[in-house]
Amino acid sequence: MQLIEHVLAADGLLFLKWDTENGPHRGSREPGHDLSDLPREVAAEIEAVWTPEFIAAWRAEHYPAPTFEEAKAAKNAAVTARREAVFAAGFTPSTGALAGHTLQVRNETDKINWLTSQASYSAAVMGGHGAVMGATFRTADNETVVASFAEGLQVIVVGMATWGQQIMGRSWVLKDQIDAAPDRAALDAIDINAGWPA
Repeated sequence: MQLIEHVLAADGLLFLKWDTENGPHRGSREPGHDLSDLPREVAAEIEAVWTPEFIAAWRAEHYPAPTFEEAKAAKNAAVTARREAVFAAGFTPSTGALAGHTLQVRNETDKINWLTSQASYSAAVMGGHGAVMGATFRTADNETVVASFAEGLQVIVVGMATWGQQIMGRSWVLKDQIDAAPDRAALDAIDINAGWPA
């Protein structure tokens, strides 16, 4: 591929025409774009115009900073995405037959399946069958782990439910902090990646 034409427009955009195996190819680049693939003399010509000050002014004009309310909305959306990512990573019990095994909580289907299992295991325990090894779990590594109905119920009701509550609680705290932030400095200081349960 060989550069055969370049035009630097008055607004700072760089227009290029390349000779390729498939014929001429045209493209454009914004101020600040990498120029390392251009002939050195062409890059030097462009860099003389694309000074750091020019690039900063161009970006400020074409990509204005979001308003404070837009920044809040974006950070709230980022908290939601982080919350869902923590859920998607799954719940890993620390004790019992399932210790170290990750259980999937990726979507609503998974959550409904756990509620169904909870009802089934609860009925077994209430019926006096808590010690029976009948609670079957399929892990994220596609391993089948069998525990007693009592332990299975403990994993879901105590372990997974507490974990889920902690995740939701962390997201609510962060969203409240974001909504209450009085200015951009306070908003930027909110660390949305800290404090989530493992």
